Amino acid sequence: MLRLGVSGLFSGLFSADPWAESLDNGVLKLAQPNESPSEYFRYFLTRYANHCQQFFDFDGHLSSQEKLWIKSCFSVADDWNYPVAGKMVHSLVSFGHNVTSNQINSSRIYAGSYTQHKQLYAQLRQLLRHRGIRSENLSLDNRPVGLGWDVENDLFKLYVFFEDYRTIPDAEIQQLSQLLAHRPTYPQGIASWTWRGGHELYEKKLYLGLPDDTGMHAFGSAIKHTTAMLTTKRGIVPQLDVQTQTVLPMNKTARDLIAWYETKGVKLDTCSWKSPHQQALYFS
Repeated sequence: MLRLGVSGLFSGLFSADPWAESLDNGVLKLAQPNESPSEYFRYFLTRYANHCQQFFDFDGHLSSQEKLWIKSCFSVADDWNYPVAGKMVHSLVSFGHNVTSNQINSSRIYAGSYTQHKQLYAQLRQLLRHRGIRSENLSLDNRPVGLGWDVENDLFKLYVFFEDYRTIPDAEIQQLSQLLAHRPTYPQGIASWTWRGGHELYEKKLYLGLPDDTGMHAFGSAIKHTTAMLTTKRGIVPQLDVQTQTVLPMNKTARDLIAWYETKGVKLDTCSWKSPHQQALYFS
């Protein structure tokens, strides 16, 4: 997780001022004209602008309501991440790249809020309604939420945080914990729904943090924490919070991507590793 000053990041990542650009486009404005954007907002908006320029143009593919959600999450951000339990932290914003051999899908983004989510609820319900998704059928209840996109695969995702995953009303999601065969987990969990092509339900997921990840990966102390992503389609998918990325065997495509980020002062945050030629890389 990057904790560098923002001024150096602006010059290193993006030459233009994305804050000014957002005002020009009328996408998001501060409550008071003389109010300065927060350090977190400027950082996340810079990362967003850089990703659009370098990898995938979200502005050219997402609706105005979807872009407003993302930048509103940037605006209310009050930290780099959210500490949950033990070594487990949840990102507020994440930019994803799915690497398969020499191909990269960089059309993946997540944005949410844990402490300021009530400010976003009206906007969330409007966005879900815009996509034809009935929010009354979901377990929102003023809980911390996030939204994610995989534009290339036409996937839209909702994430809802629960202090105790055993209270998730969706029985199918709650029962995914059985995939871990009684392995100890933290009580906190994230329920997730994925839709494909609009409002067609595609997959359900449950995210649980593991106090002990023995047997979940072969990378030892290079991994500081593992979250088990439990899915209705793919079974268990370990998500590895990386401490020493050089230990993970990856092909040149993935290594070059990580090296590019490092030249900008950004390190790999999380990796969903399947093989040296297939992994999802997340930079927060």
